Amino acid sequence: VNSPLVLVSDDPEALSKACRIINGIPAIQAVNETMKTYITILPVLKNFGSTLILTQAHPQDELDELMNTAKTLGIESYQICYIPAKSQ
Repeated sequence: VNSPLVLVSDDPEALSKACRIINGIPAIQAVNETMKTYITILPVLKNFGSTLILTQAHPQDELDELMNTAKTLGIESYQICYIPAKSQ
């Protein structure tokens, strides 16, 4: 079946194991969408070419920090997809 796969976890080890057994490159979404969690997941993006999906709103300075850390690790900007939910 050709369909997108999104792995949802905060555990970099679990995400790495899942990436090794699937046939393709998954997107990744953290359960606990904090900058600390995102930064711990970045090496998985680097190792497997995955995309990180952010769905909660974050201050611009936090997003800048995340992008700078990603760039330092060699992660391309297109691997981080920021889609904050609209406020009601």
